[in-house]
Amino acid sequence: MATEEMREKSLKREAESLWDIPPESYASKACSCMGTAAQLVMVAVLGSFQFGFNLSALNTSKAFIILDFGWCKDENGGHYSDCDTGLVYGSLINTAVFLGACVGCLLGGRLTDFGRRASLIFTHCVCTLGCILSAAAEGFPTLLIARLVVGVAVGMFTVCVPMYLSEVTPDDRRGYFGTFHQLFITLGIFFGTLLGLAFGNAPAGDEVYEVSTFQQAWWRVMLGLPAVVSLLAIWLLWFVFPFETPQYMVEKKQRAKATALLREIYGRDNVDVEIQRIVTSRYQQKIQRAQQLTVWKAIVHPTYRSVILLACLLSIMQQFTGINVLVANSNNLYSSLKLPQDAVTGLTVGFTALNVFLTVITIPLVDRLGRRTLLLFSEAVMFVAMGIAFVANLVDQSNTAVQWVTVACVYVFIVGFAVGYGPVLWIYIHEIFPPEIKQGAASLASALNWVATVAIVLPSDFLLKQGFSVFVGICTVALAIIFVVTFIFVKETKGLSIEESPYFKGKSRALGSPSAFRMELNSSPSVPLTRGEGAAASAEKGMGLTDAAAMNGGRGVSDDLTKGTEVV
Repeated sequence: MATEEMREKSLKREAESLWDIPPESYASKACSCMGTAAQLVMVAVLGSFQFGFNLSALNTSKAFIILDFGWCKDENGGHYSDCDTGLVYGSLINTAVFLGACVGCLLGGRLTDFGRRASLIFTHCVCTLGCILSAAAEGFPTLLIARLVVGVAVGMFTVCVPMYLSEVTPDDRRGYFGTFHQLFITLGIFFGTLLGLAFGNAPAGDEVYEVSTFQQAWWRVMLGLPAVVSLLAIWLLWFVFPFETPQYMVEKKQRAKATALLREIYGRDNVDVEIQRIVTSRYQQKIQRAQQLTVWKAIVHPTYRSVILLACLLSIMQQFTGINVLVANSNNLYSSLKLPQDAVTGLTVGFTALNVFLTVITIPLVDRLGRRTLLLFSEAVMFVAMGIAFVANLVDQSNTAVQWVTVACVYVFIVGFAVGYGPVLWIYIHEIFPPEIKQGAASLASALNWVATVAIVLPSDFLLKQGFSVFVGICTVALAIIFVVTFIFVKETKGLSIEESPYFKGKSRALGSPSAFRMELNSSPSVPLTRGEGAAASAEKGMGLTDAAAMNGGRGVSDDLTKGTEVV
């Protein structure tokens, strides 16, 4: 009896140590106006904001960096922003973020093994370092290294944030809270360009431009400002919310703490079903790990080969639509149209504001309409928009009417992307891969997407210098190809299980190594399927999947999903 009482007291102390305050005070720890889940979500999506801001900050500031460092000088020592050296250096520092993100998204999956909260803190530390180095850079080498470091943080955010969100939100609200990741990415992109308005008129590339003291300081402020956001996030995660997610607590045998936090997240005392679901999920993960096939084995297997190639092609071609050139380089794009310099940055801000608006209104459509339908509609809209812009610029690029028609086409393009190809791609990829190949195949598609981003963003300055029609012509051809591929090969998967999927129905599937499978089962503790757990399992099977990172963030979510977490 005494032993039982001591055990209960120990569990109570463990639960109360979650915040080191009485359980009834949990929700009011930071803000009594918000529930615990909402507070945790708002802290997590500070990382999403960093993602978007750092992708777009150089869009409006790059020309002033070139001018400030004097990479382009005339014979009289005057500075201008359009020369071969400036193009090369500018392209490299712009692309460095995307290149670093390729590395970061590969590291992110392993990083979360040390804790979801810990991974966020570490990623914000990396981001802070990169932003401080960017703001203090004294030349090209330092700035290039700094942007690579920031890119690594961006890549890790694509993995850490969706996983954290999926583990601290109630099942019935996960779809709603999951959209905050993409929303804050677009908000970050918006604010990254909005701050560029302070520079004033964008410099005409081949004209000598006198950089003011304010402009010399402001680009450093813009690149360093995210460090303040990261320091705020670190403080909140360290002092205000100093605990891990329920799933990680259960994994580390801190069940009482997990129960206490789940009670706050769900707003009720009885969370037995949720605890059982976490335990069952961990057991299922072990089985899935034993069933995993390597990417190479999956590609050479006739059942999986075509679906992997299709997913990789969809992933690569998403970037050849030109979306990230618009996000990271739209100022140069508008300048190539010979538009008034005082309108260039304003048009970029308008473009990113439209992106935010569309994110809010289009995310609910993803689960209501079919994947194939949305993809075809999206690609058709983008193709028509880019096709009109291409033809118009071939006819007479110097005509004012043609210039503004092109701007309208760019805005229509983002509408098409946001309602389909942006969000649907990552949903579709994770739906068509069965568990035994999802980890490797989704990671491959993710990595190829980042590689394609680098491949299209790196030469974009040079393409735009040759004229807008060159860039838009490449995008138009890419959109024509992917529309045909989608029309012929993409099949509808909405509401279908893997067994019902048109890609695998009636086909034999490999399930990894039988010996490894038996070893995992033998090493796993017996998990009886209670009534509550059965309900949990049924609920899991019925969940839809909505990738929150519709525009750019979805590429890192594959690691989350393969670890048994869902962003729905």
